[in-house]
Amino acid sequence: MPMDSFSSEGILRRLIRLPYLPLYVGVLNAAVELDVFSGLTQRKSVRDLSEERGWNEDNTRYFLDALYCLGFIWKRDGMYCNCRETDRYLVKGRPEYIGGHLAFNCAEECMGCRDIKRLVEDGPGGGHGLGGQLTFEQYVQNMRESQMGFRQTEIQRMVRELPEYPVIRKILDLGCATGLLGLGVIGERKDISGILYDRPAMEPAIRESIRLTGLEGRAVPMTGDYLADDIGEGYDLIMAIATLSFVEQELASLMKKLYKAMNPGGVLLCYSEGIERDGSGPWDMMLGWLPYNMQGYDLGLKKNEIAEAAMAAGFRSAEKRTGIYSTGNVDVDIFRK
Repeated sequence: MPMDSFSSEGILRRLIRLPYLPLYVGVLNAAVELDVFSGLTQRKSVRDLSEERGWNEDNTRYFLDALYCLGFIWKRDGMYCNCRETDRYLVKGRPEYIGGHLAFNCAEECMGCRDIKRLVEDGPGGGHGLGGQLTFEQYVQNMRESQMGFRQTEIQRMVRELPEYPVIRKILDLGCATGLLGLGVIGERKDISGILYDRPAMEPAIRESIRLTGLEGRAVPMTGDYLADDIGEGYDLIMAIATLSFVEQELASLMKKLYKAMNPGGVLLCYSEGIERDGSGPWDMMLGWLPYNMQGYDLGLKKNEIAEAAMAAGFRSAEKRTGIYSTGNVDVDIFRK
């Protein structure tokens, strides 16, 4: 029996809506790229907005009405304005802005959807691949924008809620990408410092993030293969945010390594998909990894895999929070040494 609420909508309802889902994504992608919501923090007419932005007035009206019917803005007496949550999450520059994250994850070339039929018929290999047409520099910039705003504040909130937060002094952001999630934690208190760890190719991006946040004195990049190379020691907090999916076969040895690198009483914070072992959900995590798995990568951690490896490595306690976070339905596992 499927465990996820998506199935409760009924097959027919999902099939009927299917042709419109790409348009839903397209409208929202366009709204983020046009930064339309920053122009609607106050009531505004179609004419005023179209003149401000240099847009076609008729098509601006059609576009705003589409956003209105989708529930992102409201309309009254010919005036349009953001809804409360839109104002919170989709106005560029706001602390919880999620537009950069959506742009990165909803890009057509990154979704890997086009090859599903061929992959079912022929197996891995060939086709368009999963990398898209982005240059590495553009990929890094998109990733940096994805880690800003909502994702950063989400992780900051998780860390602040830890009972150990007042005594955390040194952190490790493992598999940090551009490093902004770890930097968000480091930047909250002047007595916190940390290591930002990723592959060597990411070092220039990490250094740029450190420069942009003004944390040169307290944040240091470290690069290599965290399965095989030194990761440092003396950590009060290690964050493994959406990185353990790539090392499922080495979880046992990695957990022992992380345990050894931590101070007594230290906390390991893991953020991952937690797919049901019978494949029944969560539906977004299942579909998100589908194109990669069909290419032979076998990604996506199963429910409680992290917890089993962590407790076997010696951690004294485990806490799990399952819910909808910035990347979808995920598990947040918290282990204490």
